[in-house]
Amino acid sequence: MNAAAMPDTNAFLMNLVEQAGPVAAGIAVVLLILFFGLKWSGAFAMIGSGKSVIDNERLDQLATGIENIGERLGSIEGRVAHVERGLDDRVRRSEVHDLDIALARMEGRLDMMAAASQATGASVTRIEDYLLQLSQNAKNK
Repeated sequence: MNAAAMPDTNAFLMNLVEQAGPVAAGIAVVLLILFFGLKWSGAFAMIGSGKSVIDNERLDQLATGIENIGERLGSIEGRVAHVERGLDDRVRRSEVHDLDIALARMEGRLDMMAAASQATGASVTRIEDYLLQLSQNAKNK
């Protein structure tokens, strides 16, 4: 700091103490010291300039990585769409239930047909036996 700025600073501080009180003056002094200390150390230079924090090569690598992620997401999206189409073609639970009911009905009908054919078979056997007895009785007479 130069000598010409000192009286202005002293006058500013005295004026601040008179108007705001000693606590506010102390806070203002600490903030001024922090501000000028950070400015002198170069900390503010890095905040304003992105080039000093991240170099162009690193930015290019990040951009390439983001492009690769986009390509992979596109690939995954295609695979998910393929799986969804496959799921649409699969049998649903309600369809399997309907098939179970139809199969149970068919089994019932087959059981009825088996019982009817068994009864018909027994009738045919009785008629055959009767006819054989008639023919044997006719031969014996």
